[in-house]
Amino acid sequence: QPLAVTGGRFRLANGTPLEAAATARESVIELGFDTALLGAPLSLAAFHRADAGNIRGVGDTGAAFSWRLGF
Repeated sequence: QPLAVTGGRFRLANGTPLEAAATARESVIELGFDTALLGAPLSLAAFHRADAGNIRGVGDTGAAFSWRLGF
């Protein structure tokens, strides 16, 4: 997993305090598949992120595909 700030505070120039710590650790699972369809490369992928953006309870799920034809 990438590094994440686990604690710390700082103040902006105008004196506003900010908390620098992440509230959770993001984890990702991804599944991909590559093949050829009608002689052109085809890629399929699906993913799920738990605690997306290092924010506890936020989830993100998605899918993508690409198919390229040349002429």
